[in-house]
Amino acid sequence: MQKGRAQSLFLLVTALGLTPIALSYGLSPGRSLGWLFGIDASAVNIRHVFRAVMGLYLALACFWAAGAFMPGLRIPALWSLVVFMVGLALGRILSILVDGWPHPQHSGGRLAAPASGGLYGDRTDFCRGRLAAAHQGGG
Repeated sequence: MQKGRAQSLFLLVTALGLTPIALSYGLSPGRSLGWLFGIDASAVNIRHVFRAVMGLYLALACFWAAGAFMPGLRIPALWSLVVFMVGLALGRILSILVDGWPHPQHSGGRLAAPASGGLYGDRTDFCRGRLAAAHQGGG
């Protein structure tokens, strides 16, 4: 598969995969958070926080989808995706160290974030040559 096409597919699949997660956090947090995570979202402040997270996730998913279809946004979209996934992975690692292992329901996310954050860097020259070029003003 051609590199640009693989990058676009990766961005699109990731954007589509994040969308239901985002909606589960903020579309109806009073119902979904209790059912999914056992979180009482009856407090207005809790609902505001989870709707803000939904907005952040949806904004990133839209940016990744735009990067899938607009070649000029592809590399910035991939960078933001890697930063997002690595950030999630580091947050999960910190939580495991501080709070212990999560419920098995959350184990998929524990593996998916580092895998997708590292998958792209291992398959192309994205993380190698691009970073060096950016530091030298050529990126």
